[in-house]
Amino acid sequence: MGTVKAMADGARSQRIRRRVSELVRSLMAYKSLHRLELPDLEKVREVERLQSEIIEDLRGKIDVEECDARCVIEKAEDLLGSDRISEYCKRAQILLGLDPSGCKPEDLVSVAEGSDVDPYRSGGVLLVVQGILRGLSEELKRKGYMWSGISHRCPVCGVESETMVRRDEGFYMVCHMCFYTWLVSRGIPVCPRCGATVPLEVGIFTDKSRRIGLGFCSRCGYTWRVLLDQFMSVPDHAAPLIALGAERFRPAMEKALEKGLEEAG
Repeated sequence: MGTVKAMADGARSQRIRRRVSELVRSLMAYKSLHRLELPDLEKVREVERLQSEIIEDLRGKIDVEECDARCVIEKAEDLLGSDRISEYCKRAQILLGLDPSGCKPEDLVSVAEGSDVDPYRSGGVLLVVQGILRGLSEELKRKGYMWSGISHRCPVCGVESETMVRRDEGFYMVCHMCFYTWLVSRGIPVCPRCGATVPLEVGIFTDKSRRIGLGFCSRCGYTWRVLLDQFMSVPDHAAPLIALGAERFRPAMEKALEKGLEEAG
């Protein structure tokens, strides 16, 4: 029995280390694309380690047939235990440089009910909620649940995404909260909000490397970031951060769209 537990604990630790190392390695490898200032990689590691522990604590405990995102957040205390939730809240607050007592287990229910959380007082609860939603997302993936369709909102947690990644011939959206991915189109990128496909309505601003770009839809006005290089080795939980590098194309995009409207007028 002790050997089985030791093996399970070892596998758990290995999965946590893998998530952390994948995130940090991707941020370092694609530094020229995202161009983000990352002065404290140790804090990045600790946040990812915290959320990975939550994911692992939820592994195999979520009934994905019966429980959606709100349900999982509301049942978090039952699934993880009140003491465990309190520990995670305290660690999250400390990581953000906030009062450790500013985040309580009952704050999770407030988030599930749509109540606003003051990020300057109890922002740690948002890190914990994200970890819980990532646990649901990973459980769905592990059990083979896949979703495809025209949508810029995550089918798991409902959060709006502005990140698209190309994998082989498919264009997938990646949720910024739970990192679930869903197929939007194959062959060509389409607007994830309205489904427009006409080349004159949908386009991507990029540079000569065509590794990263900023998508736009002139029909509905939606814009989103795109990792165009299908050979990039980027885990889902790193994609939204790396895709932020596409924001450097926004001034050119806005200028071109404004010019187009003037010519059309």
